[in-house]
Amino acid sequence: LTQLSIPGTHASATVYGLQNDLTSLTQKAKIESQWAAGVRAFDFTVSGDGGLEFNGHQLNRSFEDMIDVLKEQLQQLPIVQLLVLLD
Repeated sequence: LTQLSIPGTHASATVYGLQNDLTSLTQKAKIESQWAAGVRAFDFTVSGDGGLEFNGHQLNRSFEDMIDVLKEQLQQLPIVQLLVLLD
């Protein structure tokens, strides 16, 4: 694994709820756009109710929503793999 380089984003879903909080927004692109740009490692913080959060801010998407989006992308490229990091 030390020889792998996997393109990824930190706090991958902050575009879904933090557009007006420039101190917390880490991504301006939606998951689909990140995927199209070659991102294959996604970082999500999942709250107790299955929602997504970042730095105490609740985002307006759930972890299940993100998995559904990623499943759609994988169905188009079945030989590709991805990495999901959970906090």
